[in-house]
Amino acid sequence: MNRRVWLQYSTRIVLLVVVAAALPFAWLRRRLNQTTLQATAVDRLQALGGIVCYHHAWDYERDCFSNAPMPGTAFLRSILGDHFFLRVDGIVFVQFAGDATQLTALYDLPMITDVNIVDAPNINDDIFPILTQLPKLKTLSLAGTAVTAQGVTRLESLCDLRSLIISETSVQVDELALVRRHLPRCHVDHDHEQEIKLKQLLIQLATHKK
Repeated sequence: MNRRVWLQYSTRIVLLVVVAAALPFAWLRRRLNQTTLQATAVDRLQALGGIVCYHHAWDYERDCFSNAPMPGTAFLRSILGDHFFLRVDGIVFVQFAGDATQLTALYDLPMITDVNIVDAPNINDDIFPILTQLPKLKTLSLAGTAVTAQGVTRLESLCDLRSLIISETSVQVDELALVRRHLPRCHVDHDHEQEIKLKQLLIQLATHKK
């Protein structure tokens, strides 16, 4: 192998090594940026009275609180921050007095799966541009809000949505067929029984928070 060919191979090897070494740092930088956005979003939502639900805190098999410790070691959390290890699964607002413009922090929680905004009469169809940007959303309650059937149909872009509670909203009984036609994979509840069950869960959440 002559010197020119050897230099070409050496240069390529060096470039590959540099790229391989840079990838973990690029991932870490991106992850830290996501961590900062999540932490800021959580602070903003909690300041508005929101109850944030973390993945590690809920036992999905038994459908109850897990009492599991916070993930990550104390040493790593002190360096990388708590939210580097935390995954936000849900947010709960009960008797929220604000409107949709105050909930834009949800944009920075794209992996959230459960959103419950209950007994919030100022929440109307303006909430849907925010909700439709949450592609992992599976469970949504807007019970006791002012959303309409036309607004609810905008949720058809959420392919993972499986449960929707819209009791005590502006959605009329004769409009449910329209809603269900736009959300064929989603179970739509418009009765008070599901709302009662939800409120019982919200009481548990509030008690657990204290």
